[in-house]
Amino acid sequence: MKRFIIYCIGAAATAYLAILYENSLLVTFLVIELLLPVPLFFVAKRTAGKLQVRLLVPIPIADRGEDVSFELRLWNPTVLPVMNADIRITYWNQFRNQKTTKKLTVWADGRSQSCYQYQLASEHWGRLVICADRVRVRDYLGLLSFVVPGEQREIISVLPGLFDFPVEAEEELPYLSGESDDFDKGKGGDDPSEVFQVRPYRAGDRLQSIHWKMTARSEELMVKEFSLPVSCQTAVFLDLHGEAGELSCWETADDYLETVLSLEAGLLEAGSRNYAAWYDRSSGELFRKKMEKPEDVHELTGMLFQVMPYEETVDIEQMYRSRYPGENFAVIFRLDLQCRLWKGGTLYWERVKTGPSG
Repeated sequence: MKRFIIYCIGAAATAYLAILYENSLLVTFLVIELLLPVPLFFVAKRTAGKLQVRLLVPIPIADRGEDVSFELRLWNPTVLPVMNADIRITYWNQFRNQKTTKKLTVWADGRSQSCYQYQLASEHWGRLVICADRVRVRDYLGLLSFVVPGEQREIISVLPGLFDFPVEAEEELPYLSGESDDFDKGKGGDDPSEVFQVRPYRAGDRLQSIHWKMTARSEELMVKEFSLPVSCQTAVFLDLHGEAGELSCWETADDYLETVLSLEAGLLEAGSRNYAAWYDRSSGELFRKKMEKPEDVHELTGMLFQVMPYEETVDIEQMYRSRYPGENFAVIFRLDLQCRLWKGGTLYWERVKTGPSG
């Protein structure tokens, strides 16, 4: 708009001088000034309607603090080049309400594709949303601009940095839950619902465990060894309750989520299978994730990208027991929004602001 006003002032000045001096050359120049924008107007409008803009992220995963790369690809199917296209890039982290906007100016030759590469800093972990929400093509004089239809959006998963969590290995405890669909693959037990293996008879085996059909085929006493049920004997409840001031901009999101994943990695390293459970305020439901192997930590990362804190008071343990009755745990952890870890109602660990410590 500023250029358009300046151009109009220039045309008015040319008209004034042409009338004042009655100069034919100035009159010709004035006619050109008045008529030239018309064809350029239609050219820019047609180009904006044909131009295709794509936002691409080659690697949609990055570590916290690492630069994130993205590409802008412009396909101009028209004969004339695009000399000036303004693209507004807006990006933000889902855990924060602060949006950052950048204006990029690009161009594209006729009947060709142009590619531009840019980088952003990923200061916080979570889902980094990048959006090309407005693209404008200017005419060759830069007087008017036309919007390219469509919006491009990509999401980058920024991963946290884990630290060694001070988790002590618990003593092996007896099977607690009433039922389990999982069984130990390394040793047998006394659950008749699942056969661990069929093996030759040993002194001390019960007669009730003899597998008579296999014995008849092999002409040797064979017994059925039953399976040993295994259960998650530890629960980790993620308490995301916070005050109103904490929820407007979740400043502790990085510390909290890194603590959750570091705790889970520490528990698994100590051999403690567990359930991680949390309340989702958007759906009003309780969710849980069974943690058995290191790969589950990566899966939990993706699930926690959807989690946001809430102001209402929620008793996660009571909600869990109502939804999964009959399950008992030997160890119950609760991690509150201030990165304080409670074990059975006693403060077990607290993360200080300067970094993780035990």
